[in-house]
Amino acid sequence: MTERSAAHALADHVSEAASAIATELDTEVLGLYVDVGSDSARICRCLPDESPETFAGLRRNVLDRTAEWLDVNPASLSALFHLGLDTDEEMDAEDRFVETKLREARELMQRYRQGK
Repeated sequence: MTERSAAHALADHVSEAASAIATELDTEVLGLYVDVGSDSARICRCLPDESPETFAGLRRNVLDRTAEWLDVNPASLSALFHLGLDTDEEMDAEDRFVETKLREARELMQRYRQGK
C-alpha cells in the first residue's frame, strides 16, 4: 500500500479509528485527517461507548470546528492544517507557543519519514 492510498484509507476510517482508541483508552479522542492536496479535512470527536461526532469539508471549515470543539483560537491550529493565518486576530504568547510546537512536530515527523 502506498503512503497516499494508506492516507485515503485512514480518511475513510477516521471515525472508526477514533472510536476504537476512545474505547481502548477509556477517554475522549479527537481524530483528524487533512488532505492538503485537495484542501479537505475530516475530524471525529469520540467519547468511550458513545457514537462519534464527525465533521468533514474544506480545511478552513474543519479548522474552525476543531477550534470550537477544543475551545481554542483557530490561529493556534492553523499550522496543523497547513493554513496560513488569514485572520485579523493577532497571535498572543500562547498561540505563538502552540505554533512553534506544531512546527517542531511537523519537522520531527518529516525527519522520521525520511529515515524510513
